[in-house]
Amino acid sequence: MGIVSHKEALDRLRRTFALLRPGNAPRPAHRADHLIKMNLAPLMGRRDAALDHASKMICSDIFLHNDDEWRAYIYITTAKLLSNAETDTRALLSVLNSPDTAAREKNILNLLMLTRSIALTLCDFTELESGLLGDDKTTLNALAANPTDSELARSEKTISDSGVNLVNQLRALFERSRPRMARYREYSRKSFSESYAARYLKAFDAYTKVYTDAYPLETGNQSTPPVIIAAAR
Repeated sequence: MGIVSHKEALDRLRRTFALLRPGNAPRPAHRADHLIKMNLAPLMGRRDAALDHASKMICSDIFLHNDDEWRAYIYITTAKLLSNAETDTRALLSVLNSPDTAAREKNILNLLMLTRSIALTLCDFTELESGLLGDDKTTLNALAANPTDSELARSEKTISDSGVNLVNQLRALFERSRPRMARYREYSRKSFSESYAARYLKAFDAYTKVYTDAYPLETGNQSTPPVIIAAAR
């Protein structure tokens, strides 16, 4: 791999910020990936299935059980699903030629980036809670850095309140954006040919089942271990 010059790095950074600027739809790719174009409909179906399941995860009864591991599973899985959806959306944006469609997909991408960031912050809170308030105080004991009882009480309240507020914010974002997202999907489906629409629905249904089976919404029934946080960052 060649060394990237300072100018190339700056140009790349400018392009990245240009894509993130509100209202600035990405330019059509000059050398669109043929495979992405051929699979645009199923790719969109997979993205929508991941987003829907992430919404279901975070809107489930997270606080019904006093189970730290279950909450961590919900947060990590939500972040991973949103990361997958973000990756698919970036792929879609790389081949779109319609400015209107690209603008809609850019709005979806911005939502995914924001919600994934909140989900990852919740993951960080669970790690902080475990390290500071958990039973294993080996490191704190070794460094003689144990907090006082009053400090622990304040930290516990702060972490708990912050976690609840972030979950409510994430739920609100999903709920309030749902009508507009439904319209976006309707626009896309209407623009598809009959065969493309069928491929979208087939992928959406298939991945909905995949995510439902892999990441169940009932405590104690995970068919796979919680995904690692690093994969969602």
